Amino acid sequence: MIGDRIKLLRNEVDMTVEELADGILSPKYIQDIENNVRHVPDDILPELAARLGTSVDSLLGIEKETNIRKANELLDSAFRYTYRDLLELAKENIDRAKELEDHFSLELKTKLTILECQVFIKERKKKEAIEKIKSINEETVKAFNDLYFIYLRVYGALYFQEEEFWKAIMSFHEAINVKVNFEKYPFEVGICYFNLGITYAFIGNLSWGEQHLKKAESIFQDIGEIKQLTDTYINLGNIYFQRDDFEDALDIYKKAQNLLIYNSDLKTSSYIFHNIGLVYLHLKNYKKSIEYGNRALALKRKVNAFPNDLINTIELLARCNLECKNFDLAEIFTKEVISFIPKVSNSLIRGTCYLTVGLYHKAVGDIDKYIQNTKQAQEVYKNAELYFNAARTAYELGEELNDQDLLVESARLYHKYHIKLKEK
Repeated sequence: MIGDRIKLLRNEVDMTVEELADGILSPKYIQDIENNVRHVPDDILPELAARLGTSVDSLLGIEKETNIRKANELLDSAFRYTYRDLLELAKENIDRAKELEDHFSLELKTKLTILECQVFIKERKKKEAIEKIKSINEETVKAFNDLYFIYLRVYGALYFQEEEFWKAIMSFHEAINVKVNFEKYPFEVGICYFNLGITYAFIGNLSWGEQHLKKAESIFQDIGEIKQLTDTYINLGNIYFQRDDFEDALDIYKKAQNLLIYNSDLKTSSYIFHNIGLVYLHLKNYKKSIEYGNRALALKRKVNAFPNDLINTIELLARCNLECKNFDLAEIFTKEVISFIPKVSNSLIRGTCYLTVGLYHKAVGDIDKYIQNTKQAQEVYKNAELYFNAARTAYELGEELNDQDLLVESARLYHKYHIKLKEK
């Protein structure tokens, strides 16, 4: 109450009741105000505020409420910026919000910490992200229902980056089960379904991946979120591609490309070009595949893409040139793939790269290195608990070599994959 604030400020500036009252009110009147039994006359407010070194709004408690509302708006906008990869704008909002940190409630402080973790995840700073999220007491954040939903979703994103895919799935599901205020946070809910969809697709469960991405698509369409809708179409296209529905994949990649008219983004364009190139590779239209692969690679080099993003297009061009019997170019791209492998943190991409290196050695007649690299890919998948990919790799090589041990290993890995799926 205002009386409490006046007393607190008076003590902070080491002023007596008599000094504060001098010339404007009686000391007894001031004491009654501080005890919240009398109101401050409106014409006295400016003078009281001046003597206490503050503003009328602050004295009335309006400034604190305004600052809390402003900080909340800044942090909500910063979350949106991180989803759009506008990290500098997100950091700018965080800094502006921190200037108001003296007014933060426990809920607002927790929200800031979760947001900082989200920024670290986007920057691929895993160590900092882990330290930040672990500094939050889960029991504390549970008290704030909507915030707990965001906390679980961000934790899931961190698990995904750490390649703990099964834990990520569990965390995303836990988030969805929280009774979040959908009207207030439709974007966050859409992101959660999006994250869950790509994680299911990542471990090989394409139908569940599609199901959750479709839910995300519906939400992003309803709220007019073009950037995230574009990313959703790209990932749906990836699912159709993995099912060998190449025409459907091409259609939806082009649908994503059309949305870039409203959301020009070189990085996203590079992903679309890469994926279209990959479809054309499987349709055996190698000329088109190389054309789109080169466009993707040029854009990725221009935006200084992460190694994970860069290597998969280099690997695509290596495969295209192998198919075209352009062995000199295939060798150049394959050597670049080999040089990049130690820098790649994504096990799915790293495994695919070993497969491509193996195919190059097979094409030039070195069968031992082909088998060695293919088995290395299988091991990478298995270590990351990508059992579906590991099983498929073992099966295809076992069939080709008529190797019973590999076929048995494939069956064991498929079984392990389904056991894991049932646990979730």
